[in-house]
Amino acid sequence: MSRYFSVPDLSISTLLNRPAFISMRTIISLRTTAPQLLAVAFWPALALADQTNSEQVIVSATRFEQTTAVNIPANILVIDAAAIEHSGAKTLTELLRSRGGIQVQDVVGSSGRGTTLVMRGFGSNAANNTLVLLDGQKLNNPSLAAPDLSSISMADIERVEIIQGSAGVLFGDQATGGVINIITKRPQQRSVNLEVGRGTEDWESYRGNVSEAFDNGLAYRLSAEKHLSDNYRDNNESGYDNILGNISYTAASFRVFGEAQQINDNMNLPGSLSPAQIAQDRRQTTHPDDFTNIDTNRHRIGTEIALNKNWKLAAEYSYRDADSTGIFFGTQFTDATRVKEFTPRAIGNFDTPFGLSTLTFGYDAQNSDYQSTLTFNKIEQDIDDVYGQLVLPVYTDVTATVGARRSKLDEKNRVTDASNSDSKTVSSFGLSWQMDSNARIFVRRDSSFRWANADENGYTLPGVTFLKPQTSDSNELGFNWHAAAIDASVVLYRLDTENELLFDPAQNFGFGANINLSKSRRDGVNADLNWAINEAVTVRSSVGYVDAETRAGSFKGSAVPFAAKYTGNFGIEWQLSAMFDIYADAQYTGQRYRSGDDPNILGQLGGYTIYNANLRWHVEHWYATLRINNVTAKQYNGFSGAFISSFGNSEYAYPAAERQTYLTVGYKF
Repeated sequence: MSRYFSVPDLSISTLLNRPAFISMRTIISLRTTAPQLLAVAFWPALALADQTNSEQVIVSATRFEQTTAVNIPANILVIDAAAIEHSGAKTLTELLRSRGGIQVQDVVGSSGRGTTLVMRGFGSNAANNTLVLLDGQKLNNPSLAAPDLSSISMADIERVEIIQGSAGVLFGDQATGGVINIITKRPQQRSVNLEVGRGTEDWESYRGNVSEAFDNGLAYRLSAEKHLSDNYRDNNESGYDNILGNISYTAASFRVFGEAQQINDNMNLPGSLSPAQIAQDRRQTTHPDDFTNIDTNRHRIGTEIALNKNWKLAAEYSYRDADSTGIFFGTQFTDATRVKEFTPRAIGNFDTPFGLSTLTFGYDAQNSDYQSTLTFNKIEQDIDDVYGQLVLPVYTDVTATVGARRSKLDEKNRVTDASNSDSKTVSSFGLSWQMDSNARIFVRRDSSFRWANADENGYTLPGVTFLKPQTSDSNELGFNWHAAAIDASVVLYRLDTENELLFDPAQNFGFGANINLSKSRRDGVNADLNWAINEAVTVRSSVGYVDAETRAGSFKGSAVPFAAKYTGNFGIEWQLSAMFDIYADAQYTGQRYRSGDDPNILGQLGGYTIYNANLRWHVEHWYATLRINNVTAKQYNGFSGAFISSFGNSEYAYPAAERQTYLTVGYKF
């Protein structure tokens, strides 16, 4: 089960992450209630048990593998391998949308491509305010394109670690609303897994992996999968291939590894629809020729070295190369993204009178290059950071955490030959009090920052060449209860942001521009609960509230668009017998304004609840899953937006899929 631990531009990226501007181009070219779900989510909290949890290894607390004994003042949610398997989720998007504190924006379909993860009340700019990592390496892009979640095979995921809230000191740029760190599987024993699947809308899936660890320390893992689907909308056919290979050598005091991945992701793009078009036929497309093909190659090498019983070193170098071609609103385009990262770091553990202290420090270097023929963007960025974090017991059962990061940016627009240099320093401080073996309370303040990306600097107001960096201060108060049967947490937070980077459609005489919004604030609370009722039944529930408000400028006092004030999730895992288990969840998204409706003049979208279920059968080497998404065939939109200007107001949306059914059969040996 899942557990909680203490510790406008015109590029294809805009198509997938800035639908408001797409709507403008389109115009030119042509009930379950919140209180009910919240009540259901919290009823199990009345039965807290006086028991303790076993420790689990996590990475996101210190950027090194550590047990949960590292007592950092933050909530880290871990979705472990068992929870992933029980869910039957076919994509990472399906898995994450069922977890508390995460909203999902989807402008393409069900594949995971074009999906934006929203944390802590961000709206249309959420893609660059939630940091997504794959084994600690950034998947976020130097453009507005959201991290490509479809590039990660569910078969390769060991667990997912989610930091709820700001983590700018430890992880740097874009870790404003939270961090999602996907940890992949390591080869540990000889195994082979083969799987095939069929489903709604001619979905086909073929997957296989082989892994082996030898006695001499050598190990390897190979994984491959292929998906084909017509998807829900017209002109939304997709084809996807993913091959991943990993080889490593482990000795007594060190480990070295190398990894390579190739992804071919081809998809037709149905585009947005007006409300009238949705009422007529929600599956239709107004752009039957639009498509994008993305070829991605990713390489990573690294090492871990134990110098002695106190000190450990680690370093990775990664290179990601993504080339896109396609047609967007009848215009052919190519996009190219290159990202290089080098992340050496060290960790030391020291005995103190009150317990074990942990010191982490390191250097993060990133070079990114983004080019687009559609926007004529050609921008290169170099980001060099140094950081440190100290976890120090200061009294019996009281631990302090302090940290700081210095980030330096150098960027150049190779079209205009303009260049820019800037630097930022952020810090964090927190206290954690372990009141008894089960209960803990913590407070923390964490600063974060975000550098403007290539797309944002490519479409600014006249006279603005480079936008200012966005900065934020997050204050949190949290309570955790951890027992053998119960994991529960409540976190209250306030997130103040200055110079927030966003697209304002009212600027530039109604044509819009990317700007720095001087001030915004997000006040909220997240409450989460896992309860193993008995050996057969586990329930999981969460509720969230966020008041996201603009506090300066033309829209002072307005709610941040497309940030739902109320959200809730409820899930259950039920082991029916030795061969069968059932998983089901409900996901509530409350009322919110359309993306782009910054003055809040069009009224709010209604809330809705989506239900999903999975039946799993397994016996000896065989297994099968029957996964049903949107059981009640609810008609809702994955993303809804508005274009508001002096030329008039209009609405648009991306209809989400109705009921989808997937059957997979697999064999392990």
